[in-house]
Amino acid sequence: MLLDLIRNEFERPLTATKGMSGRVSQRLVIVILFWTAFEVLMERFFEAAFADDPESKELRRTPNIGQRLDRVYRDRWGKTFWDDLAEIGYPEVSRHLQTVQHRRNAFIHGDAEAIDDALVVLTVASLLDVQLAWIALFNKRCTGRQNKIPVWAFRPKP
Repeated sequence: MLLDLIRNEFERPLTATKGMSGRVSQRLVIVILFWTAFEVLMERFFEAAFADDPESKELRRTPNIGQRLDRVYRDRWGKTFWDDLAEIGYPEVSRHLQTVQHRRNAFIHGDAEAIDDALVVLTVASLLDVQLAWIALFNKRCTGRQNKIPVWAFRPKP
């Protein structure tokens, strides 16, 4: 559903106005929707990763996605989520996700120009790579826990 909303928003014609200023993207909601979809994926990732330890309070103590991607991930696997993504062959996805997180947070905290058209376009262009990176990391870290089977990647034909 979120991917459909992203596509619909990306295909929506722009209005004649420039918004609050020429630097504020009319499609900034795409980045917000993308980050929401990413958080949903990561919630599923962490639930699967901690499935063998139902008594663990780690996830309940750290509901914040930023803390989970850094501290919780590092405590569990000895490296950050970002470093792990880069090591499995997705350094550009790692950098993009960090940029989106930083700029989305800046936007939420009052910087209306943090999400620009360039970030929107790059985010849409990165959708498939982000999903493939998530699948690779899920299979590396979560498969085999509480009957979690691998998630198979689909690669569209060129």
